[in-house]
Amino acid sequence: MASEHTFDKDVRGIEVLTIGNFHTWDEQFTILLEAKSLDDYILLTIAATEPTFKAKNSQVLLYMLKTIDATNKKRIQGKRNAKEAYETLKRHHGGSNPHLQTYQLLVRMMNIKLAPDGNLEDHVNAFRE
Repeated sequence: MASEHTFDKDVRGIEVLTIGNFHTWDEQFTILLEAKSLDDYILLTIAATEPTFKAKNSQVLLYMLKTIDATNKKRIQGKRNAKEAYETLKRHHGGSNPHLQTYQLLVRMMNIKLAPDGNLEDHVNAFRE
């Protein structure tokens, strides 16, 4: 398994998951897992009987723990399966709760900054993405 230093280096640049930024975190986290050929551990069911399952599943969980805040760590506490932990976060942050979706939208709007040399049209288009 990779050293602690390697894990820190791998997750550098990934936005820590908090309320309101699941979409960004999910995209960045999935790209990291794809680059490490670990995305199947959150996207598909990997048989726990596979020889490398325990080590790779643990690796995904460690990446996840290094990229989420304390509140989200509590949400997945006790989960030993990366897919189950990921689905828990996804369900909480991306669920159909209209109040949560409205709040997340408001947070995104507040966090978009107009570039010093940008114009208002570019600013609005950045939000639409």
